[in-house]
Amino acid sequence: MSELIAAFHFLRPLWLLALPLLLALAWTYHRQRDPRQLLGSLIAPHLLPHLLVAAQQHRRRLQPAPLLLLLVVLSVLALAGPSWQKQPTPFASEDATLMIVLRVAESMQSGDIKPSRMERARNKIHDLLALRQGARSGLIAYAGSAHRVTPPTADARLLEQMAAALQPDVMPRDGDALSDALQLASTEIARSGGNGSILLITDSVSPAALKGLDTQTGSKALPPLQILAPVASTATAAQTGVRSAAQQFDARLQIISADDSDVSTIKQHILSATSAQLADGEQWRDDGWLLLPFIAVGLLAWAVKGWRGEWA
Repeated sequence: MSELIAAFHFLRPLWLLALPLLLALAWTYHRQRDPRQLLGSLIAPHLLPHLLVAAQQHRRRLQPAPLLLLLVVLSVLALAGPSWQKQPTPFASEDATLMIVLRVAESMQSGDIKPSRMERARNKIHDLLALRQGARSGLIAYAGSAHRVTPPTADARLLEQMAAALQPDVMPRDGDALSDALQLASTEIARSGGNGSILLITDSVSPAALKGLDTQTGSKALPPLQILAPVASTATAAQTGVRSAAQQFDARLQIISADDSDVSTIKQHILSATSAQLADGEQWRDDGWLLLPFIAVGLLAWAVKGWRGEWA
């Protein structure tokens, strides 16, 4: 309870400046209609109360003027936007950019997982894009150099077609330019708005590439990173340097699976990572609408027969 009280505030506090004006108008109205003020100069003060009692007995306890004042005050409070809790930003998660960094090398043609590591990687890209329909994804291919294949786009079919065309012989040179590929992915995310994450699909990370992953390409400088390893087991990922790269980046390592559990898990971590990125951008929820039912019920009084006559 104390936390709610501490968090309570108004989103549009300038509306509260109307409250003193309303109270001043109500006080002026009351004085102008008060019989004591109207007749005080004409009737002796000790007689006036006795003369007014009978005149006031037939009046209702609730009058239109006080009720109207109460409803206007509630309306002002609603317009001021009372708030005490945050809500997720409407631009979160599903629409966040995903940059897929795919290693295109001879090792990815290995058949230790059928039909090959590369073909399974393409299938997982297809499955992941199907789960993220409408969201923007981009593709970067790397071997001895890194290249942007497609910028972030919502056209999943285009990205899949480009991924299907990637073969080791189309890469300019052999090698492991992982650092360059991750930096390129980070740049693409920044250009698209700065909110997104990276999925690295690789079967190996060379010792030289590990040494090149310095602080400039560390986990603090890069967007959230996950690694999908199209290899037969965790032991293989350890032998090929993928697990070491995951530890260096503090990235989550996912071994490719026969079912879709791997892409489902990846998608959930994409949502969590991008939501965490936007935590500082959470918005305070406007709860002024909670006062609307009370205002609506109060307005029903004007449907009561004779209510308007009480103003006279």
